[in-house]
Amino acid sequence: MSEDRVPSTEINRKIIHLTSLVYPALYAMLGDQTLMIQITGTVLVVLILSEILRQRFTRFSTLYTRLFGFSMRTHEAHRPTGATYFLIGTFLCIVMFDAPIAIVALVILVVSDTCASLVGLCFGRIRLINGKSLEGTLAFATSALLIAYLGATLSGLYFLPMLVAALATSIFELFNKQFGLNDNILIPLGFASTATILM
Repeated sequence: MSEDRVPSTEINRKIIHLTSLVYPALYAMLGDQTLMIQITGTVLVVLILSEILRQRFTRFSTLYTRLFGFSMRTHEAHRPTGATYFLIGTFLCIVMFDAPIAIVALVILVVSDTCASLVGLCFGRIRLINGKSLEGTLAFATSALLIAYLGATLSGLYFLPMLVAALATSIFELFNKQFGLNDNILIPLGFASTATILM
């Protein structure tokens, strides 16, 4: 499939998105919920302040766009960026759920969302709902199942709840507009909530 179908902005965006694996990786290494809350909370405050400043001050907005415009979508010029929503989802997930489940949820958020986006843009043919494709949705589900399986193996959690949660999250992601939540919040909280309830 020709790469010119994939906007460079989306490629840049997903490369940056993948670097966010640093959060679950750091959590896995530190194993300290309080410290992770402090780290992600600090980053979140900085991002929220940046959002306020760029909406209120033209000069700051111009500088922000100059620095990060290569990865921003058009609608984010006047709305919070995906990075801010990502940190909100990450922060809430770490605060609300046990570490093993939160870590898996965050890996799914980063990896499965990236797989769905790139596969959908490059190979998407069968359209479903909310502008999403069957191919992208299958990529999300497949990667999420694999991550959930590996997460259960490494953490000693029960396999079935993790796998069911992964499949449920694929559905949540597909219908994110109907849920009225940004997918950076819906995906980790949806997975972690489902897995926790089923454990």
